[in-house]
Amino acid sequence: MKLLRILHVSDLHFHKRFFDWVTSEIDNFDVLCLSGDLIDHPKKEGQIEWVSEWLTQCKKPTFICSGNHDIEQESMTNDELFDLDSSIDDCDPIEWDSIHSEQAEIVRQKQLNFWMNNINNSLVYSDNTIRKINGITIGSAPCNNPLLSSFRKCDVLLHHIPPENTSTSNQNGKDWGCSDLQLALKYGHIAPKYLLCGHVHEPRDTKDKINDTLILNSGMDFNIDIPNHNYISI
Repeated sequence: MKLLRILHVSDLHFHKRFFDWVTSEIDNFDVLCLSGDLIDHPKKEGQIEWVSEWLTQCKKPTFICSGNHDIEQESMTNDELFDLDSSIDDCDPIEWDSIHSEQAEIVRQKQLNFWMNNINNSLVYSDNTIRKINGITIGSAPCNNPLLSSFRKCDVLLHHIPPENTSTSNQNGKDWGCSDLQLALKYGHIAPKYLLCGHVHEPRDTKDKINDTLILNSGMDFNIDIPNHNYISI
């Protein structure tokens, strides 16, 4: 079977030169994976519209997952968005039966109306989407409240926040990782070959492993001409 060539980039934060580089490179790959924080702030005029239009032009299968900067937080500053961490509380899956039906409907509508889920391009696969490309199953888990067990058959999984207690989640001695994701991998509830992350711009290491899952966080350096990235063949 022919290898599937994947280009993985994360945390573009609306730096247009990085988007331009991705556009120039994508013809060399079969699939593009963008693991969150495509925009810098959802309230800054034109960012969502510009990135949405860019995504409509993608001509290869493109998987995107939400990052904390992509989610509309009404009154948050950039600093507060950067500090929005994923803990065991905000990573817990939503238990629809345990909350009022009206509240559940509000959450569902927010998910339906989320800008990443309304890209006018059939090749763009966003939060909670799982697709098989050339025999490889790829899934996009949302930044908040992912039901991780639904991604158990994925060979490649996108999740913006790396698992806790890994080199990919540690920056300057502080762990920014997701507890639930770490536990799901540790105990085999999910077991993708590759977990593609971001969020931590200067991780202690861009690679780590839990069981047989290779965790990749490309990191980000806004002072260089092209974005940090990973080339993957599977």
